[in-house]
Amino acid sequence: NPRLNTSSYVNVVSEVEERKVAMLGAEINIADASVYPASIILHNKTVNMIAHMWNCPTPEGGGDFTGAGTVGSTEACLLAGEWTRGREAQR
Repeated sequence: NPRLNTSSYVNVVSEVEERKVAMLGAEINIADASVYPASIILHNKTVNMIAHMWNCPTPEGGGDFTGAGTVGSTEACLLAGEWTRGREAQR
């Protein structure tokens, strides 16, 4: 029974209206920089904000940090936290 899934923050049951709205966005590829160049700017700003938040070392030669987008922000922060913990343990 999907209503008994208590191990996740994700809704496993949806209304008809929710599915219709999701289908409207299914054909949009917001990651396509040639169509949506502002999405790349937003991505880079977000990567830099997170890098500063986690006190990442400054990139060699200065400039922006490099990073990959993730679907789940919780997963991204947990991975970054584990990486930071490992980095601190090496010191």
